[in-house]
Amino acid sequence: MKRSMTGLLVIVVLVLAVVAAAFLVTSGQKQSTSSNQCSKNESGLASVLGRMTLQPGTDAGNLTLTVDNSTCSSITGVTVTASQPAIDGVVNSTFIDYYGSPISTSNRLPAGEEASGYLAVSGVTAAQHYNLTVKVSFYSSSATQTLTVILVPGS
Repeated sequence: MKRSMTGLLVIVVLVLAVVAAAFLVTSGQKQSTSSNQCSKNESGLASVLGRMTLQPGTDAGNLTLTVDNSTCSSITGVTVTASQPAIDGVVNSTFIDYYGSPISTSNRLPAGEEASGYLAVSGVTAAQHYNLTVKVSFYSSSATQTLTVILVPGS
């Protein structure tokens, strides 16, 4: 009986060791894929996800934007440059925060990180399509990325 318990314990330890080794190999592959992408001068893309909610029975609510930096460079600025139709106070807004402060040259959003922010809005109509143009600036390049976010607030 003692011998079979020892054998079972050895098998459990071996299985756990194999699982741990597989995790380390997989984790290393994810990191090397990201660094290989950057070493091949593939920049990746930033993405912006938006959500606009309305308080029931009003034209007021919140606009939330989240920026996912899947690039190989830090982001130094995120600005809403246009809104069609117009939303008061949204154009030229820099409300995306990283660690409590707006993204800027002194508070960069590192590669592989996410940041978000929200802004109170008014004059918004339920079920209306709103197209926001978002400009993303990068630390290592004078090039920018322009993204369009389409939002349809609920009623």
